Amino acid sequence: DAIPGLLAVPDQLALRAILPGLYHSNDLVRRYVAASLTMFDNALVAKELTSLIRDKGPTEEIARMLDQREELFQGGHQTFLAALPGFLISGSPVVQAGALQYLVWSQNHDWGKTAEFKSQLSDMVLGAAPAILESSDTRLQQLLAEALGSIKTDASRDLLWLMIQSGKSDGQSR
Repeated sequence: DAIPGLLAVPDQLALRAILPGLYHSNDLVRRYVAASLTMFDNALVAKELTSLIRDKGPTEEIARMLDQREELFQGGHQTFLAALPGFLISGSPVVQAGALQYLVWSQNHDWGKTAEFKSQLSDMVLGAAPAILESSDTRLQQLLAEALGSIKTDASRDLLWLMIQSGKSDGQSR
């Protein structure tokens, strides 16, 4: 209820008050907050959002914003990618899902189709997969299956088969 009132004066104070909503347990609240960020100055959002992401990690809503507007993370996609390995093993399903979602969508960009990026993607996902496989979060399992499916290696195929055999993300990994 407080967010619409805060948007009446979209300044730094209001932005700092609503940004924690990007980590709310309800995905509708996270989406509402993400959509509300268009009311604020881009440079201010980039400054505050970059700091927040470095501290807490991405969510799927943050991944969507950065996929569409990488300038919202100071340093762009290369700097953000450098921070992802730690988020993939964070233990927070919301943050792990945000990191995986960004990696899945990254392949839609020209820079995401390069051999260098594909190698980086493979290293990050395969390195984080064992810990993610232990999670009971179905959305996280689905995103892991999507990411593994984009990696064309024996190791990724073996992990996908393991997911099928264990019943994790069964439909997505087939």
